[in-house]
Amino acid sequence: MTSRFSARVTVDLGEKNRAVYESINADNMFYPENPTEIVMSLSDGVVADVRSDQISHLRANLNSLLRLIQTSAKSIESAARPPDGP
Repeated sequence: MTSRFSARVTVDLGEKNRAVYESINADNMFYPENPTEIVMSLSDGVVADVRSDQISHLRANLNSLLRLIQTSAKSIESAARPPDGP
């Protein structure tokens, strides 16, 4: 008998919410063999509901999801920043 594990991640990145959501959700759409079910939405922030039958798959996908959110936000931030120097 297997249990169903789930977690919800909500991150509010202000004006970066839509860009981060669209970049991460695109990955989700093109990985149908993912052993976890990830449902993403955009409301007061980026919301991701992650479900899996195995806790190790849930943990691994949560780690990946959080890294992707962090990397996406930092990439947007660095692209919006003016270059240093004259």
